[in-house]
Amino acid sequence: MSDTISPEHKHLQSQLDEPAGCEVETPEERRRRRARESGRRYRQLHAEQIRESNRRWKAANRDKSRLYRKRWNEANPEKARESFQAAWKKWAAANREKIREKQRRKNHRDYSLKVFQRSPDKFYRQILKLLPQTLPRHVRDDVASSLCLAIMERKVLTKNIQTEVANYLRAYNREYDTFKTVSLDETIPGTTMTRLDKLATR
Repeated sequence: MSDTISPEHKHLQSQLDEPAGCEVETPEERRRRRARESGRRYRQLHAEQIRESNRRWKAANRDKSRLYRKRWNEANPEKARESFQAAWKKWAAANREKIREKQRRKNHRDYSLKVFQRSPDKFYRQILKLLPQTLPRHVRDDVASSLCLAIMERKVLTKNIQTEVANYLRAYNREYDTFKTVSLDETIPGTTMTRLDKLATR
């Protein structure tokens, strides 16, 4: 009896060798699987070069990159959520001190706002006292109101009021040009005299 196995027997044997429940791959499916495996091996071997190439492309095509990412997120919400959570955990692990510092600043701003809300009139009067009393009342009121608004918006801490008063007063003067810098050679409006001439006649 010959030991040669016919093609029909080989086909039957290959079917018997397949695990239960598995379908036999077609040539096209086998080609695609091998292409995927080849691509996966290439990405593993050249991971750093691929990341650098992607970074350069994103830097040169920011609008396209955002659009592609948005479309992908909308088409794959679950994967997008998982990707975001994984990226956040990785960033948080590498930036624990930054997170703690940000939380400390937030706590200080929240506490400052609570202190201000207990007695806003008290802080308003305190700001008025810190401003030069030679200034017109409406100027002092405007500066004090601006500073109180900044405290309510968590831009300024109550403990820094004394130093911030000078900054807000300078900002007010720049905005409304309260104190102008003029030249002595400039003609006084309505006359032919310069300011230097007027000083010389005194």
